[in-house]
Amino acid sequence: MDAHGGNIYKLEKEFNISKEDIVDFSSNINPLGISEKLKNEIINNMDILQYYPDPEYNDLKSAIARYIGDDTDHIFVGNGAVELIFLYARILKPETALILSPGFIEYSLALNHAGTKIAHYRLNEKDNFYPDIQGLKKEMEKGYELIVICNPNNPTSMFIEPEAVLEIISFADKRNQRVLLDESFIEFVDPAYASSNISLFKKYRNVFLLRSLTKFFAIPGLRLGYAVSHDSGFMKSLKKYREPWTVNQFADLAGRTLLKDKDYISNSVELVSKEKAFLYSALSAVEWLKPFEPFANFMLVKLQADLTSADLKGILQKQGILIRDASNFKFLNNKFVRFAVKNRKCNEKLLNALSNIG
Repeated sequence: MDAHGGNIYKLEKEFNISKEDIVDFSSNINPLGISEKLKNEIINNMDILQYYPDPEYNDLKSAIARYIGDDTDHIFVGNGAVELIFLYARILKPETALILSPGFIEYSLALNHAGTKIAHYRLNEKDNFYPDIQGLKKEMEKGYELIVICNPNNPTSMFIEPEAVLEIISFADKRNQRVLLDESFIEFVDPAYASSNISLFKKYRNVFLLRSLTKFFAIPGLRLGYAVSHDSGFMKSLKKYREPWTVNQFADLAGRTLLKDKDYISNSVELVSKEKAFLYSALSAVEWLKPFEPFANFMLVKLQADLTSADLKGILQKQGILIRDASNFKFLNNKFVRFAVKNRKCNEKLLNALSNIG
């Protein structure tokens, strides 16, 4: 099984289906596609490829700083959020970590490479995978060096309100515990919050906040993410131990272009919000499916029929539809799948395929 979902290249060869005819519901990417402004900027700036990127990424960090309302000294850019997760784990090397789970698989992989002893705080289906904050704080009292939170969470699409996140961070801070807060899908919840919530965490040096431009701005092939930290000592360590030029010229250009593309941002939010409501309602009406309320651009679904996630994945891929078999997420089993939110045409194709199964 592909660790992060479908593989369009594999499907193309196995079933002789062109990439253009494959609908990839396993990839949580903005269905609006690439910004036209970015396309034009790349076309008009091809010559930048003959130069090395700015090793300090000053203009890119300035663009991010304006977007989130912080200073460039607190911003670190990387080749997607995943690079930053591995770099953070490699430098911090925590002895112990507690991960809210089910969660993004790369947290465990990065921490395993760092030699960390990992524990998982279970997000329960009966609570729609929302954490029991008091129960979490009680578990944190065991003294974990690092707490890992994905918000909104992947794969459950659950969102923890800012006040509750602050409660967790403050509790951790008093115990000298660090918090890795991954907000890679935050723009799908609320762009206003995404561009202003950094102020909530400014007084906490224990927070390492991650963001990704890959998902919301539909550039998975380009790779761009950033981190925000008010721990000046740790920021110096990041700069010291990272490889040079991991963000290429086009990714640098993309960041500077996309974060000020207000039309693209508002159109994306409108489209995803509308299609998320449509898809959630339609899936809820399918007797053998149990979708969980989504806050991001994807939703976790439990199968209540006599077939497994692998069965459903196999049936749909023959029709050129890829979905995420979620059985390899911690605490999930072979009854869980994840669907991304696409445009209406693609969403209806999925619904039609599912109706033929039922």
